[in-house]
Amino acid sequence: VRKDIHSEATPAEKATITEYAGDIWKFFGDAVSEKTSFLPVDNIQLYPTEKYCEKTSPTNIGLYLASVLAARDFTFIDSDTMYHLLYNTFDTIKKLKKWNGHLYNWYSTKDLSVISPEVISSVDSGNFLACLICLKEGLKEYVNEKTELLEIIADAEKVINETGIDMLYDKSKKLFYIEAAIDK
Repeated sequence: VRKDIHSEATPAEKATITEYAGDIWKFFGDAVSEKTSFLPVDNIQLYPTEKYCEKTSPTNIGLYLASVLAARDFTFIDSDTMYHLLYNTFDTIKKLKKWNGHLYNWYSTKDLSVISPEVISSVDSGNFLACLICLKEGLKEYVNEKTELLEIIADAEKVINETGIDMLYDKSKKLFYIEAAIDK
């Protein structure tokens, strides 16, 4: 575990943080696969039977990408595994229908279709972009271990730069719209 993550933590706190991080990584590790188009599912029903939800959101995708980096930071995975996980998800992100660079609020993890109603959420877009910024900055620590990580950083920067955040901003009110319905 990187020292800067735990520099002020006691041994008991370090163990607890590592345990929680491991549980989060286990969820994402179980919930993201080729079966889900390398996107995280929104939720998993455990009882009375195990059932995976077949939809995802920009927030879910962003948190998954950040969790891959965290899994590397905690040494749950190596840099090669991190690259392949990120590559697969970014490959899927490139295929998703977008509006002015924004991901829609919900996608099917089965066929990547936008789930109705077709809306853009400034909250989800903001969460996704914040996770991408954290991801691209955190990946810089590992580029010497897997030089292909520069491609992932470039993919993240491209998504950030192509997302027209101004499209969700009302200049006269100086506020972001919470949600925008997209006319077909």
